[in-house]
Amino acid sequence: MSTQEYIEKIVNGAFLVLISMVLGKFFSYLYIILVATKLGSHEYGILSLGLAITSFLTALSLLGLDESIIRFVSFYRGKNDQEGIKSTILNSFKIVLNTSIFFAILLIALSGYISDDIFNEFELTKVLLVFALALPFAALAQIFLVSCRAFQKPQYEVLTKELIEKFSRLLITIILLSVGFKLLGALLGFLLAMISNFIVSIYLFNNKLF
Repeated sequence: MSTQEYIEKIVNGAFLVLISMVLGKFFSYLYIILVATKLGSHEYGILSLGLAITSFLTALSLLGLDESIIRFVSFYRGKNDQEGIKSTILNSFKIVLNTSIFFAILLIALSGYISDDIFNEFELTKVLLVFALALPFAALAQIFLVSCRAFQKPQYEVLTKELIEKFSRLLITIILLSVGFKLLGALLGFLLAMISNFIVSIYLFNNKLF
């Protein structure tokens, strides 16, 4: 690859990242406005609280392996060690699969206690149960997406997380809220967006990296 081709590749990738991030922010703002307007401040607060708890558990389930993938995959790529690359990603996937399922089950088991005894919010139980189902998909998608960054293709990660995930969440939520699902519609919109994110991340991993 010539210097000119390399520069063009960088510029094209940076442009895609920029567009994805701008559109992702736009979709996020629309989602917040939509949900806050349709649900009201109380239910939106419950949704945000559930999301904060789930995001914390998702980060715990990763055990820092997402950052380790970037380091070790880059190291093995420098040595042209394909087995080392595959082993790093596969072992990380297996570990996070187990930890994310563990934390999802833990969240389901403790959802009633967290909702009633800690926050005194009965409706939070439903939120935590749906978010618990989304937790493994979110954690495992992160493993595949950081692999894109390790392969020096961050545009795929940004495209998936900022554009596809946020647009699908907005679109699905609009459809469900329009037919009267209210809080459940927002929850299912989040869950289905996480599943979509996971599917796309697998596709990119299999077809764009290997």
